[in-house]
Formats: sequence, C-alpha cells, structure tokens
Amino acid sequence: KYQEAQQLQQVMKHVQTLDLETRWIQNQVHKEEDELARVEFLLEARQVKMLRDLRDLYPIQTISNNASNAGGNVTIVTLPKYAIRGLELPADMNFVDEHVSSALGYVCHMVYMASKYLHIPLRYRLICNASRSFVVEDTPNIYPSKQSNGNNNNVADMSDGSKSSIVSGATPSMTDAQTLAGVAGIAPSLLRTAFRQQHNNDHGFPDNVNCGSSNGGAYYPLFREKMERESFDRAVLLLERNIECLLKKRRIAFVPRSHLLAKLDRLFEQTATVGGGGELLVTR
Repeated sequence: KYQEAQQLQQVMKHVQTLDLETRWIQNQVHKEEDELARVEFLLEARQVKMLRDLRDLYPIQTISNNASNAGGNVTIVTLPKYAIRGLELPADMNFVDEHVSSALGYVCHMVYMASKYLHIPLRYRLICNASRSFVVEDTPNIYPSKQSNGNNNNVADMSDGSKSSIVSGATPSMTDAQTLAGVAGIAPSLLRTAFRQQHNNDHGFPDNVNCGSSNGGAYYPLFREKMERESFDRAVLLLERNIECLLKKRRIAFVPRSHLLAKLDRLFEQTATVGGGGELLVTR
C-alpha cells in the first residue's frame, strides 16, 4: 500500500506538471495568435497605403456623357466613359493607337503592381513597357487563329502590307521575340530580360535564374501598330480577365459586362480600405 501511495503521488505530480505545461503552451499560442493578428493588420494597412498611392498615380475618372436636345427638355443618358490619367479609354478601343496604347499601358502597370501588393498571382503574365506592353498566355489557345493563304500558317498580313508570325494562338519563337521587340522599339535582349525578371518575380525565383524563355507562351500586344487587330483584342480580353481574377480573389462584386476601367476602379475602391473585400457577387 505504501508503494502504491508513492506511485499515486508521483502520477499526480506528473499530471500537475503536464497541466502547467499545457497552460503555458496555451498561453504562448494566444500570444502568437495576437502577434499574428497584429502583423496581418499592419500588412493589410501597408497594402492599403500602397494601393492608395498607386490609385493616386493612376487616377481613374468617369466622364459624363449626357446630352440634351435642342429644346433642352429631354436628356439622353448614355453609358459613362472612363479615363485613366486623363486619357479616355473607349469601350471599343477605336481611337488613335498611341492614345489607346498609352492608356492600356497605364492599366497594365496598375494591374501588375496591384497583384504584387495583394499577393495574388495573375492568370496571364504581363510585360509592362508603357505604350508597348504585352500579355503572355502560357496555356494553349483553343480559339482558331487567323491564317494567311501561304504555306506558313503562322504568318499573317499586317495593315501595312508586311508579314508577321505573331498571331492569336501562335507560340512565339526567338525570332518572334525579336520582331515584337522591334515593333515595341526596344532591344530584343531587353525584352527577354524583362520577361525573365517578371517571370522570376511572379514565381519567387532570383533574377539570375533563367526560368522561362521568351518562347514560353503566346504574346499578345496591347497596341495596334503593325499588329493584327485580333491579337490586340485578345490582349485586351486577357488583361480584363486578370482584373476579374483580382476581383474574384478579393470577393468583390462586379458587373462582367461593365467597362474595363470600371472593374479596375471597383477593385481599388474596395481594397483601398482596411478590411476591404466581401462576399463575391457577380451580376449580369
């Protein structure tokens, strides 16, 4: 009985020790949770500040488009127009190329930086080069590409009578990268370097690692000069899908058929506040 009593006392002491250790661990867990919540709040506040700065750098304006008749009694209300940094971006993109491509260059850089600030990977990679920016589609294109009458199915006629192998759905080779660089007015080596750096940044690789080559996907230009309209329209569509991707990841309601800049402005309206975002609601 004496030995059993000693063993019982030892077991009770061991239980008390375990109880103290459990309470200490629970206390540490609560402290870590509080610290994590504090860091997450500071991170979100930092994200909000950077997004506000980005929004101030690329302000999006709504242009009223209401008109009155001769008598002034009837007001015709049409869809609003949008501009970024004072450059209006038509919904159909039918305007002077330098004007439209400059506005799209602003949008491209804005979307790219927003994805980095929010830590949301984009579905389609962006190469930001002002009015000569590109969208890169890594996945195979299921849409039929425009083909010329010649034997080379990847050669298309340009508006100026020249030939180009950059068409919708075509995977560019190194020669295509040189052609793109020439049209964009930059050296091919700079285009490849920019592509590699952005690819590495998106995937967390150091800049000296050559992950992804210039022929790793289909390039679509965000400008029309010496390019097919089909490729340009595809680039705008993919850029808009990137914006919708950010909206969905942040669970922000948006109208799919609204203007590209309206969606982008909606994203910054909701994310430029601490705790921005909410239940996802996609309306027609």
